[in-house]
Amino acid sequence: MSNYEQMTFCQVEQVPITTPKKIHIIRSEQQGAFKVVLSSRDEAKIVSELQKGNPSTLSAYMSFGGTNDTKWTILNDCKEYSLHGDWIADNAAVREYLNSQLNVLVC
Repeated sequence: MSNYEQMTFCQVEQVPITTPKKIHIIRSEQQGAFKVVLSSRDEAKIVSELQKGNPSTLSAYMSFGGTNDTKWTILNDCKEYSLHGDWIADNAAVREYLNSQLNVLVC
């Protein structure tokens, strides 16, 4: 009997490789709104994809590390400025919130 035949093999567990996700704040100047997006994709790809279905010019406003909980924290904290879905109004209060909370929200 060879050494190979005497070897015992164990079950290998597959570990999914996850790409870190980011919160992307996408701005529509014409609509006066921000969209909050959680994705592992590059912000340029997200803007390009969203642009296809939006007549307004979109641009990336800011991006930072985060989770689904981070996204919902932002949307909940800005709920009085909620427009529809993941869109919130672009105004001084929302900008101040996003800028002041950036260090708090980064995970």
